[in-house]
Amino acid sequence: MKRTWRQRRNIRVPKWVYLPLLLFIGVWLILLLLRALFPAVVLFGLPQLSENLAQSIGNIPSYFADRDALTQELTDLRFQNTILQRQLQADTFLKEENSELKTLLGSEGSSIKGVLGSVIAWPPKTAYDTLRITVPKDAAVSPGDVVFGQGLVPIARVTKRDNTIITATLFSSPDVTTEVRLGEERFPVQLVGQGGGAASIVVPKELPARIGDGVFFPYNGNTFMGTVGSIVTNVSSPTKELWVVFPRNLFAHTWVSIKPFTDTL
Repeated sequence: MKRTWRQRRNIRVPKWVYLPLLLFIGVWLILLLLRALFPAVVLFGLPQLSENLAQSIGNIPSYFADRDALTQELTDLRFQNTILQRQLQADTFLKEENSELKTLLGSEGSSIKGVLGSVIAWPPKTAYDTLRITVPKDAAVSPGDVVFGQGLVPIARVTKRDNTIITATLFSSPDVTTEVRLGEERFPVQLVGQGGGAASIVVPKELPARIGDGVFFPYNGNTFMGTVGSIVTNVSSPTKELWVVFPRNLFAHTWVSIKPFTDTL
Protein backbone atom coordinates (compact mmCIF):
# COMPACT_ATOMS: atom_id res chain seq x y z
CA MET A 1 0.00 0.00 0.00
CA LYS A 2 1.36 3.38 -0.96
CA ARG A 3 1.86 5.78 1.95
CA THR A 4 0.44 9.30 1.81
CA TRP A 5 2.55 12.44 2.26
CA ARG A 6 1.39 12.84 5.89
CA GLN A 7 2.26 9.22 6.63
CA ARG A 8 5.65 9.65 5.06
CA ARG A 9 6.36 12.75 7.09
CA ASN A 10 4.62 11.39 10.20
CA ILE A 11 3.03 14.81 10.86
CA ARG A 12 0.16 15.05 13.28
CA VAL A 13 -1.85 18.19 13.87
CA PRO A 14 -2.30 18.82 17.64
CA LYS A 15 -5.88 18.75 18.86
CA TRP A 16 -5.63 22.20 20.50
CA VAL A 17 -5.18 23.79 17.05
CA TYR A 18 -8.75 22.92 16.11
CA LEU A 19 -10.43 24.96 18.86
CA PRO A 20 -9.09 28.42 17.83
CA LEU A 21 -9.77 27.51 14.23
CA LEU A 22 -13.38 26.60 15.00
CA LEU A 23 -13.80 29.79 17.04
CA PHE A 24 -12.47 31.90 14.18
CA ILE A 25 -14.82 30.25 11.69
CA GLY A 26 -17.74 30.66 14.10
CA VAL A 27 -17.08 34.38 14.66
CA TRP A 28 -16.67 34.89 10.91
CA LEU A 29 -20.01 33.18 10.22
CA ILE A 30 -21.73 35.27 12.91
CA LEU A 31 -20.36 38.48 11.38
CA LEU A 32 -21.63 37.42 7.97
CA LEU A 33 -25.04 36.69 9.45
CA LEU A 34 -25.16 40.05 11.25
CA ARG A 35 -24.20 41.83 8.05
CA ALA A 36 -27.03 40.14 6.20
CA LEU A 37 -29.63 40.83 8.90
CA PHE A 38 -28.50 44.25 10.20
CA PRO A 39 -26.43 45.99 7.54
CA ALA A 40 -26.69 49.39 9.28
CA VAL A 41 -25.30 48.04 12.53
CA VAL A 42 -22.55 46.22 10.74
CA LEU A 43 -21.68 49.07 8.45
CA PHE A 44 -21.81 51.78 11.09
CA GLY A 45 -21.42 50.01 14.43
CA LEU A 46 -18.46 47.82 13.64
CA PRO A 47 -16.39 50.58 12.08
CA GLN A 48 -17.08 52.76 15.15
CA LEU A 49 -16.14 49.88 17.42
CA SER A 50 -13.00 49.35 15.43
CA GLU A 51 -12.19 53.03 15.57
CA ASN A 52 -12.68 53.14 19.36
CA LEU A 53 -10.53 50.06 19.75
CA ALA A 54 -7.81 51.57 17.60
CA GLN A 55 -7.98 54.81 19.56
CA SER A 56 -7.69 52.94 22.86
CA ILE A 57 -4.72 51.01 21.60
CA GLY A 58 -3.15 54.23 20.35
CA ASN A 59 -3.53 55.80 23.80
CA ILE A 60 -1.44 53.09 25.46
CA PRO A 61 1.94 54.74 24.67
CA SER A 62 0.71 58.11 25.92
CA TYR A 63 -0.52 56.44 29.14
CA PHE A 64 2.92 55.06 29.87
CA ALA A 65 4.51 58.39 28.91
CA ASP A 66 2.21 60.26 31.31
CA ARG A 67 2.95 57.75 34.06
CA ASP A 68 6.70 58.16 33.59
CA ALA A 69 6.31 61.95 33.65
CA LEU A 70 4.32 61.80 36.90
CA THR A 71 6.87 59.45 38.45
CA GLN A 72 9.69 61.82 37.53
CA GLU A 73 7.74 64.79 38.89
CA LEU A 74 7.15 62.94 42.18
CA THR A 75 10.88 62.15 42.41
CA ASP A 76 11.75 65.81 41.81
CA LEU A 77 9.28 66.96 44.46
CA ARG A 78 10.72 64.53 47.00
CA PHE A 79 14.22 65.77 46.25
CA GLN A 80 13.13 69.41 46.64
CA ASN A 81 11.38 68.51 49.91
CA THR A 82 14.61 66.95 51.23
CA ILE A 83 16.54 70.11 50.34
CA LEU A 84 13.96 72.31 52.08
CA GLN A 85 14.06 70.12 55.21
CA ARG A 86 17.84 70.39 55.36
CA GLN A 87 17.65 74.15 54.92
CA LEU A 88 15.09 74.33 57.73
CA GLN A 89 17.33 72.26 60.00
CA ALA A 90 20.27 74.51 59.18
CA ASP A 91 18.20 77.64 59.90
CA THR A 92 17.03 76.16 63.20
CA PHE A 93 20.58 75.28 64.17
CA LEU A 94 21.80 78.80 63.32
CA LYS A 95 19.00 80.36 65.38
CA GLU A 96 19.86 78.17 68.38
CA GLU A 97 23.56 78.95 67.97
CA ASN A 98 22.82 82.68 67.70
CA SER A 99 20.67 82.53 70.83
CA GLU A 100 23.43 80.71 72.72
CA LEU A 101 26.03 83.25 71.64
CA LYS A 102 23.77 86.09 72.79
CA THR A 103 23.55 84.41 76.19
CA LEU A 104 27.32 84.04 76.33
CA LEU A 105 27.91 87.64 75.32
CA GLY A 106 25.27 89.01 77.65
CA SER A 107 21.83 90.41 77.02
CA GLU A 108 23.21 93.85 76.17
CA GLY A 109 26.15 92.62 74.09
CA SER A 110 28.78 93.43 76.71
CA SER A 111 32.04 91.47 76.72
CA ILE A 112 31.99 88.34 78.82
CA LYS A 113 34.53 87.56 81.49
CA GLY A 114 36.60 84.62 80.39
CA VAL A 115 37.38 83.13 76.99
CA LEU A 116 34.82 82.20 74.34
CA GLY A 117 35.45 78.73 72.93
CA SER A 118 33.88 76.63 70.19
CA VAL A 119 33.26 72.94 70.85
CA ILE A 120 34.63 70.99 67.88
CA ALA A 121 34.45 67.38 69.11
CA TRP A 122 32.57 65.32 71.69
CA PRO A 123 31.98 61.59 72.35
CA PRO A 124 32.29 59.25 70.54
CA LYS A 125 34.87 61.30 68.60
CA THR A 126 36.67 62.01 71.87
CA ALA A 127 37.40 60.01 74.99
CA TYR A 128 34.57 59.28 77.39
CA ASP A 129 32.88 62.45 78.65
CA THR A 130 35.44 64.88 77.29
CA LEU A 131 35.13 67.80 74.91
CA ARG A 132 37.63 69.32 72.52
CA ILE A 133 37.38 73.09 72.33
CA THR A 134 39.15 75.59 70.12
CA VAL A 135 40.18 78.95 71.59
CA PRO A 136 42.23 81.91 70.33
CA LYS A 137 45.99 81.37 70.30
CA ASP A 138 46.62 84.15 72.81
CA ALA A 139 43.74 83.15 75.12
CA ALA A 140 44.59 82.88 78.81
CA VAL A 141 43.39 79.31 79.32
CA SER A 142 45.18 76.67 81.40
CA PRO A 143 44.42 73.32 83.08
CA GLY A 144 42.12 73.70 86.06
CA ASP A 145 39.97 76.43 84.52
CA VAL A 146 36.20 75.96 84.61
CA VAL A 147 34.17 75.45 81.42
CA PHE A 148 30.70 77.01 81.44
CA GLY A 149 27.96 75.90 79.08
CA GLN A 150 25.86 78.81 77.81
CA GLY A 151 28.15 81.03 79.83
CA LEU A 152 26.24 80.19 83.00
CA VAL A 153 26.35 76.54 84.02
CA PRO A 154 29.66 74.86 84.97
CA ILE A 155 30.01 71.61 83.02
CA ALA A 156 33.73 70.71 82.96
CA ARG A 157 37.30 71.50 83.91
CA VAL A 158 40.20 72.10 81.50
CA THR A 159 42.63 69.17 81.71
CA LYS A 160 44.94 69.79 78.75
CA ARG A 161 45.91 72.47 76.25
CA ASP A 162 47.68 72.01 72.92
CA ASN A 163 48.14 75.38 71.22
CA THR A 164 44.59 76.47 70.29
CA ILE A 165 42.94 73.15 71.19
CA ILE A 166 41.99 72.36 74.76
CA THR A 167 40.58 69.19 76.28
CA ALA A 168 37.88 69.57 78.92
CA THR A 169 36.77 66.72 81.18
CA LEU A 170 33.07 66.87 81.98
CA PHE A 171 31.88 66.53 85.57
CA SER A 172 30.02 63.41 84.38
CA SER A 173 33.25 61.63 83.41
CA PRO A 174 33.45 58.21 85.11
CA ASP A 175 34.84 58.31 88.65
CA VAL A 176 35.53 62.06 88.52
CA THR A 177 34.68 63.53 91.90
CA THR A 178 33.65 67.18 92.29
CA GLU A 179 32.90 69.06 95.47
CA VAL A 180 29.41 70.59 95.22
CA ARG A 181 26.64 71.93 97.45
CA LEU A 182 23.13 70.48 97.81
CA GLY A 183 19.77 72.10 98.46
CA GLU A 184 18.83 75.33 100.17
CA GLU A 185 21.04 74.49 103.13
CA ARG A 186 24.03 74.05 100.75
CA PHE A 187 25.17 70.78 102.29
CA PRO A 188 28.72 69.98 101.11
CA VAL A 189 28.59 66.73 99.11
CA GLN A 190 30.52 64.99 96.34
CA LEU A 191 29.26 64.72 92.78
CA VAL A 192 30.55 61.51 91.15
CA GLY A 193 30.57 61.11 87.38
CA GLN A 194 28.85 57.98 86.07
CA GLY A 195 29.68 58.41 82.36
CA GLY A 196 27.44 59.19 79.42
CA GLY A 197 26.59 62.66 80.71
CA ALA A 198 25.24 61.33 84.02
CA ALA A 199 26.34 62.01 87.60
CA SER A 200 25.09 61.15 91.08
CA ILE A 201 25.53 62.08 94.71
CA VAL A 202 25.60 59.55 97.56
CA VAL A 203 24.40 60.89 100.92
CA PRO A 204 23.25 59.38 104.24
CA LYS A 205 19.59 58.44 104.36
CA GLU A 206 18.91 60.89 107.18
CA LEU A 207 20.13 63.84 105.11
CA PRO A 208 17.04 65.75 103.91
CA ALA A 209 16.99 65.67 100.13
CA ARG A 210 14.09 65.95 97.71
CA ILE A 211 13.59 65.69 93.98
CA GLY A 212 14.03 69.17 92.56
CA ASP A 213 16.67 70.29 95.05
CA GLY A 214 19.38 72.38 93.46
CA VAL A 215 22.99 71.31 93.04
CA PHE A 216 25.55 74.13 93.18
CA PHE A 217 29.19 74.39 92.14
CA PRO A 218 31.44 76.29 94.59
CA TYR A 219 32.37 79.07 92.18
CA ASN A 220 31.89 82.71 93.11
CA GLY A 221 29.95 81.56 96.12
CA ASN A 222 27.53 78.97 94.75
CA THR A 223 26.78 78.63 91.03
CA PHE A 224 23.78 76.55 89.95
CA MET A 225 24.69 73.47 87.91
CA GLY A 226 21.73 71.06 88.10
CA THR A 227 18.88 69.57 90.12
CA VAL A 228 18.10 66.26 91.80
CA GLY A 229 16.11 64.27 89.26
CA SER A 230 15.60 60.98 91.11
CA ILE A 231 16.45 59.31 94.41
CA VAL A 232 17.42 55.63 94.68
CA THR A 233 17.31 53.93 98.07
CA ASN A 234 18.10 50.44 99.29
CA VAL A 235 16.63 48.97 102.46
CA SER A 236 19.91 47.31 103.40
CA SER A 237 22.02 50.42 102.74
CA PRO A 238 22.49 53.37 105.12
CA THR A 239 22.85 55.74 102.14
CA LYS A 240 20.76 56.92 99.22
CA GLU A 241 21.80 57.93 95.72
CA LEU A 242 20.68 61.20 94.16
CA TRP A 243 20.85 61.36 90.37
CA VAL A 244 21.52 64.83 89.01
CA VAL A 245 19.79 66.33 85.99
CA PHE A 246 21.74 69.04 84.17
CA PRO A 247 19.92 71.97 82.52
CA ARG A 248 21.13 70.80 79.11
CA ASN A 249 22.66 67.66 77.65
CA LEU A 250 26.39 68.04 78.32
CA PHE A 251 27.19 66.87 74.80
CA ALA A 252 24.86 69.41 73.17
CA HIS A 253 26.89 72.54 73.89
CA THR A 254 28.50 74.13 70.84
CA TRP A 255 29.82 77.33 72.48
CA VAL A 256 31.30 77.63 75.96
CA SER A 257 33.07 80.20 78.08
CA ILE A 258 36.22 79.31 80.01
CA LYS A 259 37.17 81.10 83.20
CA PRO A 260 39.86 80.67 85.86
CA PHE A 261 38.53 78.93 88.96
CA THR A 262 39.46 81.91 91.14
CA ASP A 263 37.80 84.48 88.84
CA THR A 264 34.39 85.95 89.50
CA LEU A 265 31.39 85.08 87.37
